[in-house]
Amino acid sequence: MDHLVRIETKSGRELTVTPDHSMLQWQEDGIVTVDAHTLEPGDELPAPKTIEFDGSATRIDLLAELLPLDSVPNDDIMIRGLGATQIKSLLDEATDADDYLNPVAGLLGVSNSTVYNWVSRDSIPASVLVDLFDADELIDRLPDDVQLSVKRDTATVNRMLAINEDFSTVLGYYAAEGFTRREAGQFYQTTICIPDEPARNHIIETFARTLGVDAYEENEWKVTVSSRLVTTLFTDVLEAGSTAETKRIPEMMVSAPSSHLRAFLAAYFSGDGSASTDRIEIRAHTISDQLKDDLVAVLKRFGIAAKVYQERRVPETGAVAEFYDDVVPEFDAWVLKITSENAARYMNRVGFHLDRKADTLENALDTIELRTQRLLGDGGSVWLDEVVAVDIVESDVEYTYSVTVADNHTLVANDLHVGQCDGDEDCVMLLMDGLLNFSKSFLPDKRGGQMDAPLVMSSRIDPSEIDDEAHNMDIVDEYPREFFEATRRMADPGEVDVKIAEDTLGTEDQYRGFRHTHDTSNIALGPDLSAYKTLGSMMEKMDAQLELARKLRAVDETDVAERVIEGHFLPDLIGNLRAFSRQETRCLGCGEKYRRMPLTGQCRECGGDVNLTVHQGSVNKYMDTAIQVAEEYGAREYTKQRLAILDRNLESVFENDKNKQSGIADFM
Repeated sequence: MDHLVRIETKSGRELTVTPDHSMLQWQEDGIVTVDAHTLEPGDELPAPKTIEFDGSATRIDLLAELLPLDSVPNDDIMIRGLGATQIKSLLDEATDADDYLNPVAGLLGVSNSTVYNWVSRDSIPASVLVDLFDADELIDRLPDDVQLSVKRDTATVNRMLAINEDFSTVLGYYAAEGFTRREAGQFYQTTICIPDEPARNHIIETFARTLGVDAYEENEWKVTVSSRLVTTLFTDVLEAGSTAETKRIPEMMVSAPSSHLRAFLAAYFSGDGSASTDRIEIRAHTISDQLKDDLVAVLKRFGIAAKVYQERRVPETGAVAEFYDDVVPEFDAWVLKITSENAARYMNRVGFHLDRKADTLENALDTIELRTQRLLGDGGSVWLDEVVAVDIVESDVEYTYSVTVADNHTLVANDLHVGQCDGDEDCVMLLMDGLLNFSKSFLPDKRGGQMDAPLVMSSRIDPSEIDDEAHNMDIVDEYPREFFEATRRMADPGEVDVKIAEDTLGTEDQYRGFRHTHDTSNIALGPDLSAYKTLGSMMEKMDAQLELARKLRAVDETDVAERVIEGHFLPDLIGNLRAFSRQETRCLGCGEKYRRMPLTGQCRECGGDVNLTVHQGSVNKYMDTAIQVAEEYGAREYTKQRLAILDRNLESVFENDKNKQSGIADFM
């Protein structure tokens, strides 16, 4: 896609879509569907008045979240609170010996005293248990009440972190005026800037009560936690952002219960928002595109509409000013503005965490006449957002994706109702390509010419009906430890249970969950032309294979040679010999075929010569090569004897007895 359409509305919403994307447009007779490129300034787009759903409380498994992270190696994660008895039990189970101490120390390559210290101090590295078990098994087996810490860090937290209203408030203040600083191996700081003492006290108390860490006041407007674990929690686990540009609302907060989200928003607008004294208006600023979009979205859960626009500003206080210390640059900041009846709705349904800001807005509501909002038109069940600009822009993405929404086929994107990203047209075009650009006349007339041709097109793919070879494909993102242990003893593949496509047949997972062990930026990457095609004859291919086997230290070239002989040469020779003995004969003139050669040697239809259909050269063409390979690579005597017997059989079939001179000794 070379060009896209960018649509901007009066409320500050922006949407970039393909030119033929289905947009919903408000007209006098209702909502109609139009292509994006046909929209013009002045058209009205429907936007939801509210997005209602029941949120769900969140409990984060910090162990499961920390183990895959690169920012905190498993060697640095310490698991505490298991108790000496349970640690011993786990270590005993990981070895076959009765005494855990020596076997575990030998298995992990550490001293006995190190293993003893893990048990006696009730503190064992996560990496040890991951080595002895695997990560998924470890997550399932460890109790929920264990505690986690990180080396060279003072914080010790419970494995399970319940996100409550108090912690939601801290997250709101962090989104408004928080940031993290880290210098690997030196310091890790999480800071929230807030000048109000009640807010600072709440943050300090929540950190102590929820995470068990001590936050301290650097000065009268800044609270800091020095902890690697807390910094990792905010930036890598919650993904709340580390700087003003990367801020966003954590995903679990977007879908949190209304009470938790209300606490988050009340804190955010207390930290970064302001209430006007001379008009009914709330403002907040952010330089994060993602946070701006997140705020607009979550406000709709309370039926609140906001306008967004950009302005240049130089922050004089707050997290941004603190981050840059001396010279603070100008920023293109997003302004989020809530006015008139939406501001009143905000006060009634959300409010402020800080009393002074709540009092300011309440005073404005008491003394200033409340007017109906004029930002959006009223379409009954929807707001109407006016289009102010439609621009054709150059695409900066390589792919666009098709999304299907069940039932109503619409979705909300950037706070606007739009049609789904329907790929039906593309599917039809792909189907037409297969139908128009295909003909049986293109297929080779040789045997096997139709083998891979798409002679049947299925409108619905049933995984149980496809080639069985595809059922044997593994669909995991990692192989279990047992798999690698089995490779050391060269076990049969069936001994290790690795999930394959066949396991999902007849279930909902037969169409999804196809994992892979290694990522790639492009599935089509790799050699465009293999040696199988560049090498000419079968002999050249075999020579190249055996030469490669000779060079690889991990490969037994004798075994490879025997596999080539027994897997290819012998079956080919034996099969061709059988075909020779059962062949038909064919007339060279009219093509008539006979199961047996006519006694006259001539065709009964046209009188032409009748010839064999399988010839000597096609039967024994690999015989000499097979014998040469067996000798050169030292094949087993059994293999050599099989070749010798087969060679004699071929000789007895094709030897011309008429040309053989015999002596009297041959008959004695």
